[in-house]
Amino acid sequence: MGFLTDFMAINKVVIKKTAKTYVKNLLLIPMLAIYVLIYGVVTLLLSNGLGILGSPGQFIAGLMVWMFSCALISDFLGHIDNGLIGKKFTFSNIGKHYRHYFLQMLSATAIPNIIIYVFMMLTRLPIPSMVVYIAYALLATPEVVYQKNIDRLDIFIYGFHYLKENWMHWLPLNILFGLFIVGVSKLINIYVAWPLVIRIFNTVKLPSMLESILALLISWVVIAIPFIFVIIYRGYLFKILSVSSARKREYMRNIYGK
Repeated sequence: MGFLTDFMAINKVVIKKTAKTYVKNLLLIPMLAIYVLIYGVVTLLLSNGLGILGSPGQFIAGLMVWMFSCALISDFLGHIDNGLIGKKFTFSNIGKHYRHYFLQMLSATAIPNIIIYVFMMLTRLPIPSMVVYIAYALLATPEVVYQKNIDRLDIFIYGFHYLKENWMHWLPLNILFGLFIVGVSKLINIYVAWPLVIRIFNTVKLPSMLESILALLISWVVIAIPFIFVIIYRGYLFKILSVSSARKREYMRNIYGK
């Protein structure tokens, strides 16, 4: 009963703050789609441009794409962090946070991938990249990076201890939200986004490259609608759970009646 009371009290606050921040920062939705498009274009240019050099060129291209993606994610996390402290996102802010969490993102993305690569070499057991993404999500890796600002293995050590202490509040809702994002995105893509893309293509004849870009933009705008809400929710939830315990929260509610 104590857990249920704590769970309801936390989410009453978190959902209210999330809704307010989400409405205030709706421009984050097209911004995320633009970032994905930029990442796709840069990846294509580097792969095709350096790919002609063979394996060394492909390796250099992969390294540059990885660093560029870390810069993009750093910038995105900076905007989310600003949203949590009450600032409003505008397109003029794009690119201002690419260095803030860059080194942390390098550590956060490199360390588990190296461990998995070595494990696969030793065991010859393939591990899907989705396993890494799920680990990032469950260990609150993005939130640890931009709210705790720690580096290297400490990111995952902190994330592990955080999950161990707060798994009842963290895991069920994040799993549900993950399924929600996938389900809603697929439904809207099937019944709204792709019919819209087809209608545009039938009305205006565009080059195949522009058609692909337009389809990618619409698809990611759709995905960003629930995704931005969830990442803001996670940010607020992490903000509360990482600096308090159930006993402390109960004590504060008893004092202030909240």
